[in-house]
Amino acid sequence: MSGQLPVQALDQFSTLLGLLTPSFLYGATLAKDNIGVHHADRRTRIVQIHIIPGHYVVSCQRDNKIYIYDSLPYINRPQQLLPQLQIRYAAFDNHPMPLSLISYVVAQTQYGSSDCGLFAAANAMLLLNDMNPESVALDQSALRNHFRRCLLTQTITPFPTTEHYRTNSSLSRYFTASFSNQQKKKSENEKSQDRTEMRKVNRERKAEYRAKRTDEKIDADRISDKNRKKTSKNRQK
Repeated sequence: MSGQLPVQALDQFSTLLGLLTPSFLYGATLAKDNIGVHHADRRTRIVQIHIIPGHYVVSCQRDNKIYIYDSLPYINRPQQLLPQLQIRYAAFDNHPMPLSLISYVVAQTQYGSSDCGLFAAANAMLLLNDMNPESVALDQSALRNHFRRCLLTQTITPFPTTEHYRTNSSLSRYFTASFSNQQKKKSENEKSQDRTEMRKVNRERKAEYRAKRTDEKIDADRISDKNRKKTSKNRQK
């Protein structure tokens, strides 16, 4: 994306609360400093554009759940974006399985690798207008010129759409299911690791107990042997 979304141009949306510059939010996670980051509570409807190395996506909080809209499918995207989501949304506070709060949506797959910022801006615009990005076909060839006009006029208007587009709903369901299965496997692996660690701790405790009992027996044998020698000497006298 060739420019940043001007915040002034987004003031027209009453649902928008404290849209942060994507680079600022990304920098806050790198610095582990959330000063200046508005922590949106669970009841607040909010849309946020994110930048991660080489890519833009958009997130939305709705019904106490976080939705990530992506134009380049990647199964580990939620994990990659989690540090930013955790300081942006209060829904993640003290949650034992934060990734379970995320729905990963592949709304429309872009062609090439240079228009992810345009798709993020367009999807953010759709969400702010109470529209579902999965039900809209964006015209990728016209997005860049439209975004340039938005920057020049400081006004965000709906991005161009086209009817010649096959829905990505099946792909989105596939990635959502794959991500869900991945989280289940991760949870199962963590439980298995916990059980393995517990067995290891128990073995170590048993070994320490046996070693302690062995040392006590050795000490007792030494004391007993010393007493026998002492008794033998007294008898000889």
